[in-house]
Amino acid sequence: MNKLLIMKKLIIYTLLLFVSFSYGQKKELRNANKFYTSGEYSSALDLLDSSKSLFDSSDDKIKSQVMLLYGKIHTSMEDFSLAIKAFDMSRNLGISNQILSPEII
Repeated sequence: MNKLLIMKKLIIYTLLLFVSFSYGQKKELRNANKFYTSGEYSSALDLLDSSKSLFDSSDDKIKSQVMLLYGKIHTSMEDFSLAIKAFDMSRNLGISNQILSPEII
């Protein structure tokens, strides 16, 4: 009985950790998007770059959104070669291809 209780607690803690980690990724992405929409492109890039390790371990949907934002930022900064690379990476992730394609093209 004691082992079962320990296993239940371990599963609950693992789920809570996963949820908080996922929330952190979305929060950083949302904050970077706020910088982008307010025209603070270098701040948005700095935030995305500093959160790179967080995004690298995320699922493809989040990675695709991050790369789309990188593309938008680089387009606004008129760095079109990096923008094209970011848009291509976003499209190649595949998960949200149907959502992103109209926005990229």
